[in-house]
Amino acid sequence: MKQAILTMGAGLKACVSHKAVVVVAVTAMILGACAETRPPEFYTLSSLRGSGGGLVPGGAGPSIGIGPISLPQYVDRPQIVTRSSPNRLALAEFHKWAEPLSDIFARVLADNLGILMATDQIVVLPRRRNLPIDYQIEVDVTQFDTDIDGKTRLVARWTLFGKGGREALLTGESSISNTAANPADYESIVAAMSRAVEALSREVADTIRAAMV
Repeated sequence: MKQAILTMGAGLKACVSHKAVVVVAVTAMILGACAETRPPEFYTLSSLRGSGGGLVPGGAGPSIGIGPISLPQYVDRPQIVTRSSPNRLALAEFHKWAEPLSDIFARVLADNLGILMATDQIVVLPRRRNLPIDYQIEVDVTQFDTDIDGKTRLVARWTLFGKGGREALLTGESSISNTAANPADYESIVAAMSRAVEALSREVADTIRAAMV
């Protein structure tokens, strides 16, 4: 009888010990999940208007239609994408775009061109076509990301149309690079991406000026 009681006691201890291990494991999982769950930070590209240069659009320049704008699907997603190797991409779950990157890109390009061309007659196509346009710029972005060293690359093919978008005037390709001040900081990465869009805007503006001569 005594032996039976001892055996039962050992069984109870093993059961209690097993339950304790389970409780500890579940608690660790919950704490781990809590540690990983934090609110994401949201970012947007900045235009020349927000660069502190004091530039504002004028009203005497040409009317320009922006779009269509196409971006690679690998970057046109909520997470900011960085290139960890030539063949590997990393998605930042806690660093995201405030809205679709294609929309941000089109709006910043339009804002920059309005400033560079001294005009407030800028429309983003195809959403607004009520304004007759003198020129239309169509952009196909093939690369737009930053690598682990902070180097941002923007590669885009673009076409300038005249006569209200009915005549192709010129097709060009831009390959733009610059470096983020701090490759580990996403705000610095986004600032470098903004500078890349600014450089593209300047190339397009120069082409439109040449077409106007």
